[in-house]
Amino acid sequence: NVLTLMLTRILVGVGSATMSVCRAHVTRTTPKEDRTFHFAYLSALQFVGFAVLPGLGGVLAALPTVNVFGFMELNAFTYPGLVLLLTNVLVIFLLYWYYLDPPEEVSRHKPTQSSAQSQTPMPDDSPDWLALMCCLLINVCFRGVVAELETLASPVLMETFDEDVETSSYVIGSLGFIGLFVYFGFKPIARTFSDRQLVFVGLVLISLGNLLLYQRLFPLPLWLYATGLGLIWSLAYPLGQTAVLSLFSKILAGLPAGGFLGIFSACGSLARVIFATFSGLVWSYFGSTAVFGLTSLYGVLMMLLTLVIYSRLVPARQTLP
Repeated sequence: NVLTLMLTRILVGVGSATMSVCRAHVTRTTPKEDRTFHFAYLSALQFVGFAVLPGLGGVLAALPTVNVFGFMELNAFTYPGLVLLLTNVLVIFLLYWYYLDPPEEVSRHKPTQSSAQSQTPMPDDSPDWLALMCCLLINVCFRGVVAELETLASPVLMETFDEDVETSSYVIGSLGFIGLFVYFGFKPIARTFSDRQLVFVGLVLISLGNLLLYQRLFPLPLWLYATGLGLIWSLAYPLGQTAVLSLFSKILAGLPAGGFLGIFSACGSLARVIFATFSGLVWSYFGSTAVFGLTSLYGVLMMLLTLVIYSRLVPARQTLP
């Protein structure tokens, strides 16, 4: 039933607003120098849902079809819904029993002498609105492109490479596991590279991955298709999306974190809707390669925008290089 599917997607979209609350919690309870890898740990759990659990879909698809209570059929398409339902019920109870709101005044780690010397307060504490807008556009790029992959990755595997649902799920789930390792290994990455460097690297990888999927110089074998997906799904998104989220929270200065991180999440959710719908239309009229060509173009444009205002993509109250 298409109407029921649309209603459930609307409810899921409303429920995803909880991510803004989680991100505001991280912003309020972590110092700037540690915030990036804490955002990575938070994003890793979200990443499990849309990039790793498709592998579980392959396992569930192999289960036999069962009719429960005479009106509910459990099959390859409804088993995942049941698993998510039970998971959300468990999370609700855990939230009620164990979650505590952070105090209004959270003690921060004092900066080290070296970091204190390297940061000089700006003349005012106002945020850089151009940098914030750039972060929102980059966020749209990462979230939108991944939404396109969610829409196209499995159908292309089944249509172009003649793979079945189980195999497609395993391929995508395996790439998700690689991305999960990137997330949980983010602490040394964040200590080595700045947020803006990681954002730029993410945009480079997302452009290369899409160009690889778009190229028409030779037939695309399965391993090369998986490589292109991996550059985007397993590397570009974990690195770039986490870094741009962290950078956005640091540029906010005195602005309310919860409200503006809600705007950040809303832009990402809107990008997911628009990019996924647009990719379906483009694929219907011009084929899947045209979709990858357009996303390559958008990734390159975001790279150029990042280079233009690169010097301004720094946390508030930090001396510009």
